[in-house]
Amino acid sequence: MRQNPSIDPFACDRRGDGPPLVLLPGLFAGSWIWEEAAESLVAAGRAIVAGRHPYALYDRAQTTLTALTDHLGDLLDHQRIRTATLMANSFGGLVALAFARSHPKRVAGLVLSGTPGLGEETNLGVGAPRKLTRDYAFQLADRLFYDRTTITDAMVDETFATVTRPGARRNIVRLLREARRARLERWLGEITVPTLLLWGREDRVTPVAPWRTAAAGLEAMELHTVDRCGHSPMVERPARFCDLAAPFLDRVAPVGIAAACA
Repeated sequence: MRQNPSIDPFACDRRGDGPPLVLLPGLFAGSWIWEEAAESLVAAGRAIVAGRHPYALYDRAQTTLTALTDHLGDLLDHQRIRTATLMANSFGGLVALAFARSHPKRVAGLVLSGTPGLGEETNLGVGAPRKLTRDYAFQLADRLFYDRTTITDAMVDETFATVTRPGARRNIVRLLREARRARLERWLGEITVPTLLLWGREDRVTPVAPWRTAAAGLEAMELHTVDRCGHSPMVERPARFCDLAAPFLDRVAPVGIAAACA
């Protein structure tokens, strides 16, 4: 498959020892969204592998849910990981769910937040301008995060630099269309791996309500909400996010068990 020459789609930040946690990027944001949470996860005895580049920067041929699901399998092979727990926010959660559905033996568990595709159409709530501007990026940040003060201007500027690169806007439109077409309610029950939903209670982009309903009817799925938090709890409330994830991770991939690497 032809790759975008400007990025390496297998570029990852990897550190720590122990059961592998693969931290997926989002549509707009790369590995920076995991930085603070990753420190706690590594300190708890886990190995983390965080995809460095957001999906908006991938080669156009990869900007379908099927292609990104295949890419995740290739990434695990590239990192010599047989089985991993997948952590994902926003569009990354859609990729993680699709991969777990297709390759359940390679997934020990899922930890998801802000995943689109269930309930009403994902709504960024700030329109879709013909030209992306820095002011628009800050409006989007205000929509995505409950407490905007937890997000630095540098984080917003990094995301703005991403979405204004050539081809990024086209990829964003394509992948948001993929999210609308996912129809998770048709196949969510086919996910057999243990799944933890950690949702911002004030997530206005992908509200928790339909996921609460889904989790109530699925034995393999549990849900916890994070107070005073919007779309990305690992960014806004990283300590609380890790505290809620810890019992689940200890159950599906206990520290002390040999890492599932090839």
